[in-house]
Amino acid sequence: MTVDLDFLHSYACWLIIDPFPKQPENDAKICPDIEDRNAETVLNISKYLKNCKHWLVSAYTNDIVIPFQNLENIKGKKGKLMNYMKQNNLHHIVYTGFHDGCCILHQEFTGAKYMSKIYSCYMKQDLICYVPELFVYTTIEKVPELLQDLSWKFNIAYI
Repeated sequence: MTVDLDFLHSYACWLIIDPFPKQPENDAKICPDIEDRNAETVLNISKYLKNCKHWLVSAYTNDIVIPFQNLENIKGKKGKLMNYMKQNNLHHIVYTGFHDGCCILHQEFTGAKYMSKIYSCYMKQDLICYVPELFVYTTIEKVPELLQDLSWKFNIAYI
């Protein structure tokens, strides 16, 4: 599948899922270097912001990392996301943020598995923090294969 990134830069909603300043303790116990991985992803997204016209954040709290505090936070509300999409005549969502296979996919109402039933959805691999330890019975070598399986299940393209 060929994807026109220039098109998505202008005509897709780029959604940052759960950019919290600090991970919950349980996640840190499972993945001790999660804060380092998160910091790298925040930096990558921050550098990419200027490329895209439509950015939103979806986090259930106002406590989000500084580079994204000036972006609208829809707080996981499907209606807010759908209104934004309609007002801007958008039909594509590009997911970025934290963490693939977890909140990006499963965040209630605005996660990719829900929105892929309504919109064309993509996951920008270099703007997503992967935490393979959160996948049960897998290793880091198997994560890309597992993520591709998830993309077919929910009709989400990895770009």
